[in-house]
Amino acid sequence: MGDQMASAGSAMLARWDALPAGAPVNLSEEMKLVTLDIINRTMFSANVLPEADALGPVVDQGLHFVSKMTRSLINLPPGWPTPARARFKQLRATLDNYLYGVISERRASSEKKDDLLDMLLDARDEDTGLGMNDEQVRNEVATVYGAGHETTALALTWTWLALNDNPTALRKLRDEVDSMLAGRVPTMADLPKLPYTLQVLEESMRLYPPAPMTVRMAYEPATLAGHALPARSFVLVSINNIHRHPKHWTDPEQFNPERFAPENKAALNKEAYLPFLTGPHLCIGNSFALMEGQLLLAMMAQRYDVRVVPEQTIVRELAITLRPKGGLRVSLHPR
Repeated sequence: MGDQMASAGSAMLARWDALPAGAPVNLSEEMKLVTLDIINRTMFSANVLPEADALGPVVDQGLHFVSKMTRSLINLPPGWPTPARARFKQLRATLDNYLYGVISERRASSEKKDDLLDMLLDARDEDTGLGMNDEQVRNEVATVYGAGHETTALALTWTWLALNDNPTALRKLRDEVDSMLAGRVPTMADLPKLPYTLQVLEESMRLYPPAPMTVRMAYEPATLAGHALPARSFVLVSINNIHRHPKHWTDPEQFNPERFAPENKAALNKEAYLPFLTGPHLCIGNSFALMEGQLLLAMMAQRYDVRVVPEQTIVRELAITLRPKGGLRVSLHPR
């Protein structure tokens, strides 16, 4: 799928090339567009950027609603009719119409595309030999669709904010992509040759974890830091705080990609770095996201000087994911 990721990155850069030098853009929205394009290409073997323009806000607003609902002090019954819930149902219907349509069309086709959707449709239960019904496939696709594009988009957005604040790291990143790629589009074979690019991405996800919190349930009674937890207690885990804890990180507030250099990475506490969580619930898309992020970051650094617009207030907003509230305004300058 690396070729399709690079193709989507090239399409984004072609859009940027058509803009005047120094054009201002909302980097958050640009990153969502390209990662949604990648999901469509790898999930559905389709380049559906017009649909992505419509579906991106649907996913975005849906996540906002769910985040607000989970943090509300008052939880109304699920069927309670409120304007916000009516709007959420409309959003979900828009997404479902698209996803069920793609699933139905693929089931009716004899053509094999060897993409993620084919993998899901071909999957069989080991015990029964049965495949998934449309609703089950839809749920798997919707999870990848919702979680698989915005998190990587945010990781790249925060990375450029960090690089603008750290010119030494930005210079090292550019030196690496310039010397290793010599102006050509990177491929999967180039990724091992771009270790510093990956280190920059990993350090960005430490300081700005796209999923800054998670929840775990105690299946049995337990004790945590002296507190008794009855069975079925829910525990909110702050990944953001773990990533900045001085017990595990030297100068934790500093952006330092060298932390993830091979000679230093082995000494890190693996349970203190959780951008993809850990254990049996480790994010199934971790390798996909790292490949995608490394390729796109290299392509952008190779072609453009992405400058954060000064005099903007950047507020970190929690909406399940960690976002810059209102996006991140940057200007694009061809190198």
